[in-house]
This record gives sequence, C-alpha cells and structure tokens, in this order.
Amino acid sequence: MRKNLPRHYLWKEKRSLEEFLDHALFKELHNVYLEMEKTPMLFQMDELTILNEVGYEVTWLCYQSGYGNDVDMDQFVREIYANTGQNDHAEAVISLVHAIVTLVNFPPLNVSKHTKQTMKKLNNESWCGHFVNSLIKRMNKEGRFFDESFKPYEDAMELYKERTKYFRQILEYDEKMLGICPENNDESMVCAEEVAADYDEMQDHIRRFTLDEIVDYAENNLTVEMAMPIQGMLYALMVDDGTKEEREKVVSITPHIINRDHICMNINKFEKPVGAVLQTDGKQRVEISQKGLSLL
Repeated sequence: MRKNLPRHYLWKEKRSLEEFLDHALFKELHNVYLEMEKTPMLFQMDELTILNEVGYEVTWLCYQSGYGNDVDMDQFVREIYANTGQNDHAEAVISLVHAIVTLVNFPPLNVSKHTKQTMKKLNNESWCGHFVNSLIKRMNKEGRFFDESFKPYEDAMELYKERTKYFRQILEYDEKMLGICPENNDESMVCAEEVAADYDEMQDHIRRFTLDEIVDYAENNLTVEMAMPIQGMLYALMVDDGTKEEREKVVSITPHIINRDHICMNINKFEKPVGAVLQTDGKQRVEISQKGLSLL
C-alpha cells in the first residue's frame, strides 16, 4: 500500500453544497442522499459532511490504486468508520463511493477489478445499497456518462514533496551535528537498548481496558446518546488494525442499548403481536420478535 498522505493533500474540502451540485455526478448523488434521508435514523446525517467524505475516499482509492493495484480494503473501511463515527453514516459513504467508482466511465477511474468487486459486495451489505443500485441501473438505462476526476490536486502534492524534503534535510543536519551514526557508535546502541528496556517496564504499569470491557460497560450503563462518542472513539482507535469482528462489536452497542431500554416494556399493553414494528421517540423502528426487540 502506498504511503498515506494527510487528508488535505488528497481532497480540498467543499464548504457548501452548491460546490458539489455544480457537478452532474454529485447532483445524482444528492438525489440518492435525499432518498436515504427519508429512512429513520437515530442520528441524522449531514449531507455536506457525507459528500466531502465520499470525495476524499474516492480520491484515496484512486491514489492507493496507483496503476490498477489492489487496495487494502480493510483499511478503507476502517478509515470511513473512524471519520464518520456511526455505522449508518459509514455505510452511506461506502455505498456512494461505490456509485462513483461504477459510474465514472469516460474514462473509468484507475481502480482494480478486485477493488471494484469488493466495493460492490460492501454496497450490497449496506442498509442503503438498494438506493445506489437503483441509481446505477437508471444511469445505465439512460446511457449517462460521467468523467469526473479524483486526483490529489497538483499544488498540494508539490507542497507535500517540498515539506517532506525540507524535514528530511533538517533530520540529516541534526544527526550530523549530534554525531549520530548507529552502525558505528557502540555507546549509542547501548543507550538505545537501555531506553527500550525502560520503555517496556513503563508499559507494564500502564492501565489498559479491553474492547470487550468497554463495549460491555457501554451496553449496560450508557444511553444511546452517551454511547455515540464512545463508538466514535473506538472506531478512531481501531483505524490502523481493527478487524471486522471488532467493528461489529462496536456497532452492536446501539441495538443492545435499545433492546435493554425496551425489554421491560409490557408489550401486551400495546397489544403488539410478534413481528410488529414499534416506533421509538428517537424515530428508530424496533421489531418485536421471540428474542425481544431488534433495531431496524
């Protein structure tokens, strides 16, 4: 995988929705977003935030793809969850990215076939995948072509190269002035080993909490609103090496809390049979089943 560039070197944030609507492709994504927005959510999405995330992620995909190389799609998903902080919002971004990768075809984006297949799978697993599939089907039927470009903008890339070169020169100068030459300096090696040993000892005394402990506490003690920043924090902490299974544990916090808060409801009082759907005050739909209440 290519070296990750800071976000502002890859994507120039749009400050208004109108900047997106100047582009035919984003106009179509805007219409899809309006359909998505009709679906009840615990925490509503912000369109400008979502579209900026979509634009950045497509640019990241294109940059990482290089000359059609496969991309670390686990890293791609982790980045989106870390940046959005919400499962519903993350899946919306993933589906809209799939729309762009599929619809930009004149010329197509420089993304490998394997990456596109993975994007399609992720979209089909998303709560909003059917909205994007309908868009793609309609665009193909109408014979629409889109030629949007998603490349790191040139001025930023040149600035990044200049800054990288500058900091490398500073580092080389400091090493020269300090006489650092690890391969020939026995004292430096001994010192480094002592520092490493002290660091390991210090690490042994750091208090740590497991993911399961944090998830368990959130599920049993917090409200949905209080759990939201905890989930966002966990997504951010897992951005480098979190697994799908770990992410699913974090996602499960919200439905667990909703089940917990409603499990004591006297369902007979409402005369709702198994299979019926209730609407919570937070505009979240909950289905009654033999196992209790499930978030929809």
